[in-house]
Amino acid sequence: MFVNKNGNAKLTHEQAEEIKSRVSMGERQCDIAKEFNVFRQTINQIVRGTGYKNSKIAMQYKGVA
Repeated sequence: MFVNKNGNAKLTHEQAEEIKSRVSMGERQCDIAKEFNVFRQTINQIVRGTGYKNSKIAMQYKGVA
């Protein structure tokens, strides 16, 4: 299990992976943001791979994993 290194993070890396999956299936970022109680920009960063940089999902997005 991957543990967050950032104590200020609102989302776990598992949640970031779920978010990426849900967006890829067509769910709106603003709806997901409301559900997780974060800004839409946070969701967008996860999708683009600029947020949660050390998560598996970010590495897959960048082609590293």
